[in-house]
Parts: sequence; structure tokens; C-alpha cells
Amino acid sequence: NVGVVIFGSDRNIKEGDTVKRTGAIVDVPVGKGLLGRVVDPLGNPIDGKGPIESVERRRVDVKAPGIIPRKSV
Repeated sequence: NVGVVIFGSDRNIKEGDTVKRTGAIVDVPVGKGLLGRVVDPLGNPIDGKGPIESVERRRVDVKAPGIIPRKSV
């Protein structure tokens, strides 16, 4: 089985099309530069305020920590 995630328009994709893998795992910018910003699901800014100021990126698909190691809120 193959899992596929489409990031963009799928209007021109049809059965039999050739696809290529990126070899990368999806990551997004993280940090204080995102506070007050509006971003799409991939962390791209969509608020017209320019690029996100972030020096760190993290993978999107990671296992959540267990209940014991989490900080209380």
C-alpha cells in the first residue's frame, strides 16, 4: 500500500499519472515568529505580512508524548 498526501490543487490529477516522491518528511516552521500570524497547514504565511521569521522546523507527523512526560497546564 502507498499513502499519498496532496498539498495543492488536485484538479489536474488523474488515474495513470506519473508521480514522484520527494524523499522528505513534511515539516513546518515553529517558534515565536508564528505568534499572531495566519498560516496554511504547511506553515506558509497567508496573512500578507511577509515570510515567517523562524530558525527551527519540526516534522508534522510525530508520535505524541505519553501522559507522564507532558507538562501540566
